[in-house]
Amino acid sequence: MLNLNWISLVSTCISKVSYDKVEKKLYIEFPRGHRGFYKKVPSIIYQKLLKADSHGKFFHAYIRDKYEFEYI
Repeated sequence: MLNLNWISLVSTCISKVSYDKVEKKLYIEFPRGHRGFYKKVPSIIYQKLLKADSHGKFFHAYIRDKYEFEYI
């Protein structure tokens, strides 16, 4: 697996995130430890997720069900 730089978030639905700017993959670790990635996510979406007042609300509005997801 890639050597990802995970960033912890204060959120009830996301524990950590990482982003691969070359592959445009947004990696997410959920509170129960499941991990996966969303494909073809623009870097601006990742940056906005990090800056969002509510990471969970942003995730549900702009990422979940908008990009293809794969568990790892």
